Amino acid sequence: MPGLEVAYQNFLNEVNRETGDPQWNIRHHPARKILDRYPPLFGEWVRHLEELALLKQAGYPFVSDSLSRADWLGLAILLRWQREQGLFTPQP
Repeated sequence: MPGLEVAYQNFLNEVNRETGDPQWNIRHHPARKILDRYPPLFGEWVRHLEELALLKQAGYPFVSDSLSRADWLGLAILLRWQREQGLFTPQP
């Protein structure tokens, strides 16, 4: 069926464009509209929280003064969301 071949080729072209030009992907990604609502440093902070979540899940011994209050609250929200999504099993 020629229609399917054309659709498949269009799909491959789109994939190549997205993966071949990361800047295009960043500008046109569906999450862009959401990220544009927040200051640029917000994304960096969320990435920092994701790293903290991984450390916590690996058993890193955080103590109460390891993080700022904002980081603790952000980490709690991120961990709760991850649990709700089934993305990790809490440690005993």
